[in-house]
Amino acid sequence: MYYELVDNIQQTRKEADMDGKNLKFKAWLVEHGIKQEEVAELLGIDVSNANQKINGNQNFTLPQVQKICAKYDISADIFLP
Repeated sequence: MYYELVDNIQQTRKEADMDGKNLKFKAWLVEHGIKQEEVAELLGIDVSNANQKINGNQNFTLPQVQKICAKYDISADIFLP
């Protein structure tokens, strides 16, 4: 389980480097075992929309970033390149 988690984190970081996308939040979710479904529920959006945002294909809105940061006690810097 531990090694699988480490592999997932490393793969996510590698994908972020290759795509030129900011996937720090995605890597953070993997590291903390938080599912995309939970983020979708928090934001009041469907899972496919949350997936697009988490994978860097769409941007989070400022209110969404604020909700995420408040819920998980993280800095908005995670969303910056």
